[in-house]
Amino acid sequence: MHKGRLVKSFRGHKSNVNSVSFSPDGKYVLSGSNDETIKLWDVETGEHTRTFEGHEGRVSSMCFSPDGKLVILGSDNATIRFWNVETGELYENFGRT
Repeated sequence: MHKGRLVKSFRGHKSNVNSVSFSPDGKYVLSGSNDETIKLWDVETGEHTRTFEGHEGRVSSMCFSPDGKLVILGSDNATIRFWNVETGELYENFGRT
């Protein structure tokens, strides 16, 4: 960042990206979008490794749990969801059902 030049681009969302977050170990990055998805990317290779779907509103914020095992995200449909990073399965859903 200190040189101010592009290092890598991640492409795959169908709409604007609202939020990004690095994993605690720095190996992955999350991107959340108006297309109602969260994508997990391998930082080194730039490969898309997983998509978390099922939201009914744009993804407005997200982060990794401190141990990097869960993705926590908020959506415009007034929900907070916890996803298992390894399996891609929904772990917990708070808010509207």
